[in-house]
Amino acid sequence: MKAWEVWSLALCVKVLLHPAYRSTDFEVHRNWLAVTHSRPAEEWYADRQGQSEWTLDYPPLFALLEAGLAKVAVLVDPRIVVEDGATEEAPSFGKTNQNEASFACVAFQRWSVALLELAALAVVAPKDQGSLAFAGLASLVAVDHIHFQYNGLVLGVFAATLLALARGRHLRAAALFSLLVTLKHLFLTVAPFVGCTLLGDYVFKKAPPGGLSLGVKKLGRLVALALVAVVSTSVGLAPVLLPALLRHRFLPALIELAARLFPFGNRGLVHSYWAPNFWALYVFADRVALAAARVLGGGAASSSLRDDDANSATTKGGGSTRGLVDAGAGGTEFLPSPTPAICAGLTLVAALP
Repeated sequence: MKAWEVWSLALCVKVLLHPAYRSTDFEVHRNWLAVTHSRPAEEWYADRQGQSEWTLDYPPLFALLEAGLAKVAVLVDPRIVVEDGATEEAPSFGKTNQNEASFACVAFQRWSVALLELAALAVVAPKDQGSLAFAGLASLVAVDHIHFQYNGLVLGVFAATLLALARGRHLRAAALFSLLVTLKHLFLTVAPFVGCTLLGDYVFKKAPPGGLSLGVKKLGRLVALALVAVVSTSVGLAPVLLPALLRHRFLPALIELAARLFPFGNRGLVHSYWAPNFWALYVFADRVALAAARVLGGGAASSSLRDDDANSATTKGGGSTRGLVDAGAGGTEFLPSPTPAICAGLTLVAALP
């Protein structure tokens, strides 16, 4: 079968899933459409009174994508892009638009996921056999077309980065990966791999004899790589920071952006159970230890634990499984709670080649 036939067949299956279960991420992205449509770009990451709890926490390049989709969404159904929290200063806000799920809204958002995924596949590797498997990947179908996310698009960009590395197009790979990080900053976790690959295969690669000295050539390649990375990252951040600079709001916008992208200590350790990594095992051990302490502690110790539980972040909706950004979220209940610095350090160590 040809690539377009496989993609078309997969698309038909995905369309049948439109009425399926939707997670809260559906409303998350619906609200992001509203935020990027209702506010000036330099205020996309600012907090406002009465705003939805599903605040924008993806990088500016993805926010720009949402803003572009919002331009189409408002033509499909204007209610899709109405943001919660009306004020006199921002009358375009609505007060009861949360969880908007009209037929037009559902159809638009579902189709946006499918079409962006197809576009990524078609651009990245239209004749590559891997793209055919990618089109019908069961896990991607479940997460994107049922649960609701845009992983097909970002994984397409990541696949383009890997293809560029495999084909020796190192500067293109650096540009794509830098843009990818400003599209979804979760990919920072693979930055050590990409960075070491670029350094080893491009910067420190042995050159044939003759011409400039090897040291000068290496320095030139390093400068070229750095320039590409800096320029590409700047382009990815520009949708927010450039308007902020022009309106003399650069520093507040930068602080708001950093706080949204890296809410260290204010989000659950395993993020609503969606982080099946080492910390999931640690949280499980914490729960077992807490239960054992209740059973074995007896009397005053058990009473003390119950009193502590009554004031814990878990009781308040926080704790290690907290998905929302909240100052009371983050830690464990019995075992020592790892700090953001410890988590970041262990992640970097684990990612080293």
